[in-house]
Amino acid sequence: MKRKNFLFAAVLFAVLSLGFASCDDKKGNEPDNPIQEEQTEQSGSTENNGGGSASDLGEDEGDSSDAPVSNFTPAAFSVSADKKVYFSPANLQYHPLNDEWRFAENQTDVVGNENTNISTTYDGWIDLFGWGTGNEPTRMVKDNSSYTTFVDWATNIIGTDAANTWRTMSADELRYILSSRLNAAALNGIAHINGENGLILLPDDWVAIEGLTFNSGAYGQSSREYYAVHNTFTLEQWQQMEQAGAIFLPACGFRQGNSIYASGSKGCYWTTSSNGGCGPMNLEFSAEKVTLNSAYRYSGLSVRLVKDIQQ
Repeated sequence: MKRKNFLFAAVLFAVLSLGFASCDDKKGNEPDNPIQEEQTEQSGSTENNGGGSASDLGEDEGDSSDAPVSNFTPAAFSVSADKKVYFSPANLQYHPLNDEWRFAENQTDVVGNENTNISTTYDGWIDLFGWGTGNEPTRMVKDNSSYTTFVDWATNIIGTDAANTWRTMSADELRYILSSRLNAAALNGIAHINGENGLILLPDDWVAIEGLTFNSGAYGQSSREYYAVHNTFTLEQWQQMEQAGAIFLPACGFRQGNSIYASGSKGCYWTTSSNGGCGPMNLEFSAEKVTLNSAYRYSGLSVRLVKDIQQ
């Protein structure tokens, strides 16, 4: 009986570990139980007066169906010692039937299980994409050799923005935001906002908002409920932060084929960095930690674009 329980636990662990690449960069038809190569990791937290925690703000008011009004205000984020960027207003979305790109209406917007409908004829929006599929956003074959050349999604017209107005960040640039810019460790943290879990990034010149407390980093426990334990913001509180330049990356999970995994518990955002045989790099976060990992090229991950600030 003990042996059967052990085998069941091992199989369950393998299923929950889907989606992230080992340095063998295996083909998509092999079992998805990879070894993750962590490049940058943050856990635990520090406190500064810049947001709201579950302990002092009470229960979240509202949910993802409230259709909030965006107060998005661009603010500068350093991605190297001599380069800064603005983030796009929200995550990237694509309508296959209309061949149309746009940014989500709000930073908290998530397509979710509708991504399972991905196809060239789907009459709806998707927001999880294979690596470098700017020229074929509905590509979903589980074969890494089909994703060897990175084509930036920003090479397309997005909304009313001309092609190449935006771009995807490299792993080094995201690493700089998370760990190298001035006061970096205090300027990011997991949170629960208006019914959605995700990661907040605060701009370089962040000024604390009176009456709000922001706990940086991650909680150190993997269960999704710990997002809210770490930081919970009402819609009104988030709109104050958003107007001051805060960025929210929702935990959209990831797609493999027509299946969605870890929605609401894990966020995975592509970079341009191929990382050789280990698979392309992505920003990955959960309630437990914030890190940069490699991923299978065919995995459908989120995309958040940036625009260079001319200095």
